[in-house]
Amino acid sequence: MMPNESYHVLTTSIAILQGLIARPKVRVTLPGGEFFREQSIILNPYEDGILQNFTAARMFIGAQAITRNGLLQNDGLLVQSERRLMERAEEVIVLADSSKINASGSLAVCPLNKIDVLITDEGIPADAVQWLKAAGVEVRIAELTADDRNAPLAIPR
Repeated sequence: MMPNESYHVLTTSIAILQGLIARPKVRVTLPGGEFFREQSIILNPYEDGILQNFTAARMFIGAQAITRNGLLQNDGLLVQSERRLMERAEEVIVLADSSKINASGSLAVCPLNKIDVLITDEGIPADAVQWLKAAGVEVRIAELTADDRNAPLAIPR
């Protein structure tokens, strides 16, 4: 997506909302619900939310962990919301740095075969690339530029 391109984003993330505010051609929809401070997201704990009215060409999702068992999170409400969104997306793209590979997580969001693409960094173990590809996941390595290496970290942890 180019900075001046027009598109529609449905997000539960306050950080993503803040990043898109300055882009006048981007239409942003936030689902109603409860604000969860720890994750800085808005989730609706009820089935009757607006998510059922949306479909998406692509869904970008983070992860607490990615293992041979699939994509894992630690929050049950987040798992439910992500599963509902995944059902409505044509393509699921996971954004996770290499520290998430084989990390611990307690709740399964989905098996690996439901993930289309994983975008990660150069630190991903070679054997993980193999088992991800064997499960049908396209693995893309994001390379850091010199500017990236010197830039302050802007993503909340």
